[in-house]
Amino acid sequence: MSIRPNIDAREYNRRYELIEACAENAPEGVHEHAKELVAVIGDVADLLLRELKRAGFPICNCDGIREIEAVIYGAVLKQDYAAVAGAEGFGEAMGTDAKDRVIEQAIRDRDFLREITGHA
Repeated sequence: MSIRPNIDAREYNRRYELIEACAENAPEGVHEHAKELVAVIGDVADLLLRELKRAGFPICNCDGIREIEAVIYGAVLKQDYAAVAGAEGFGEAMGTDAKDRVIEQAIRDRDFLREITGHA
């Protein structure tokens, strides 16, 4: 296994914040993969903190752990960007005046897809 010499943790963090915004604001049934990804990365970070503390290492829930979360997200991006591209766009809209409109459109799209596929 090789370690990439130029990991841009700041960029991964910026993009991870978009996924977090998506997970926080997406209606039920919309961008569920992003919600699951954020939950898994958070669980991994929590487990790492707990285990390091249990082993007696003085570690805090600080920027270093956030950097680990961001780099994990970067590893996911490297493998399958298509799975999160729409979620990043949704998350980016959450910090704009378009937030309510984007959420409303996501609900309409979700409901339409449920209707035509028979999944209520």
